[in-house]
Amino acid sequence: MATKSPTQRTKAELQRRGAKPIAIVERWNSFAKIRQDLYGCIDILCVLNGRVLGIQASTAANRSARLEKALKNENLPFWLTAADFELWSWKEEKRPGKKTLATFVIDKIGVQHTTPTEPQLTEA
Repeated sequence: MATKSPTQRTKAELQRRGAKPIAIVERWNSFAKIRQDLYGCIDILCVLNGRVLGIQASTAANRSARLEKALKNENLPFWLTAADFELWSWKEEKRPGKKTLATFVIDKIGVQHTTPTEPQLTEA
């Protein structure tokens, strides 16, 4: 059986928690041959507990790189004025004779973690 991606695991957990609607917003760019996230840092959008939530899904091994990427993203401070953002990092633990156990850590990112950039004005 193929291993689920962090995005698929996150979507399943959100469904279990009752989030609706849930949308995977990362897309495959066939020209550049890369995955592109919404605003450069969001893989999944949902409404959970009455709040709009943007999530970056990752493996535990890439957690620090994804956290750094999100915190440097110029769009994130603006996103945080209207919605929440979290980084969900997944780790698989293979157990002899048992099912693989998937665990995850949630990093909640708030406005206090980012530095907003001022819009740059240019002459037309």
